[in-house]
Amino acid sequence: MGTLSDDELAILDEINGLVLTGEIALERLQIAIQRRTAKDDFNFKDQFELASYLAQRAPKLQMQIADIGKVDVLFDVLRFVHQDTPKKLSRYVAQIAEDEKAGPIADVVLDKVLAGQSKRRAKEVSELISKTLSRSPFGGPSGGGESETAIGFFLTQWIQLESTIRRLAPNERPSFLPVRRIIRQLQLPTKTLVAVERLNRLRNELVHGIERPTATTLNEAGALIRDSILPQLLGKP
Repeated sequence: MGTLSDDELAILDEINGLVLTGEIALERLQIAIQRRTAKDDFNFKDQFELASYLAQRAPKLQMQIADIGKVDVLFDVLRFVHQDTPKKLSRYVAQIAEDEKAGPIADVVLDKVLAGQSKRRAKEVSELISKTLSRSPFGGPSGGGESETAIGFFLTQWIQLESTIRRLAPNERPSFLPVRRIIRQLQLPTKTLVAVERLNRLRNELVHGIERPTATTLNEAGALIRDSILPQLLGKP
């Protein structure tokens, strides 16, 4: 290509200057967001502010930040249940157990928030999550009415099941424990234990995973909880 001309060198200098200016501006923006999100009394404006807050907290808890989880789902739920401030969110962050720290912080916190909801709120929160999960990656609806209905049905049944499991837990503070640990404490029949653990994995795959279970799978799992698992648990002495 030969030696660059003076004009070409000048243009490259200008481009380098623009890149440097952009990097400095991004750093200033990040610092400004971090300063604002360090306060306790503001509402997160969007999922990006929430992500910035969680990314600051994760290293302090010795949690990884390469993947902080489904922040969009957590943001929608926090806003719906009026827990979308750092001060209110901090009580859920404080509940993160040692054996949960390998997971994405947003997903772990979401589990804590859901576990703290009343039975009355379970159906509303389930419908909200089903709408969020049914959105396309570009923010619009995915057009899957059957899928959204199946997600809502399964999550409603799962939240009721999880509430029941926590209520039956022998531990005095079950809301602080991962549900999988409580399941193993209940001394359930082996068949029931295997079924509940499988349902827990399905729930995690739906809420936290990349590939979504089919509507048929979710409907069958929801029916299993409603018609079989819950009656067994509620029939325990």
